[in-house]
Amino acid sequence: MTRERFIETYVALRRIEGDTTAVDSLRPLVLAEHGATEEQLRNFVIERGEDPAELARIWEEIYRRLEEAELQDVLADTLDMDTLPVLDDDGTEREPWLLRRRERPTPEIQ
Repeated sequence: MTRERFIETYVALRRIEGDTTAVDSLRPLVLAEHGATEEQLRNFVIERGEDPAELARIWEEIYRRLEEAELQDVLADTLDMDTLPVLDDDGTEREPWLLRRRERPTPEIQ
């Protein structure tokens, strides 16, 4: 198993842990999606255990990606809230993306 595949698989597995009711049914699907098995994951950690510095770098990368994914989830939730209609300056109901678009300067065409 490559370092990258281990990281991607482990991140995907950690992300489903929030849904405790479905984690048992989702785990095999995530492993299959990444072409990995439980045994491969265990063997990867055992083999890399001989190089603690490399193993530490791998865990740091996993945590970095998890934080990045969490931030993307928060941003996605925020964008979902932006789809609610809002009132324009004149009291007209508008979609938020239309207001933001109008607020952006239009580039001049030469």
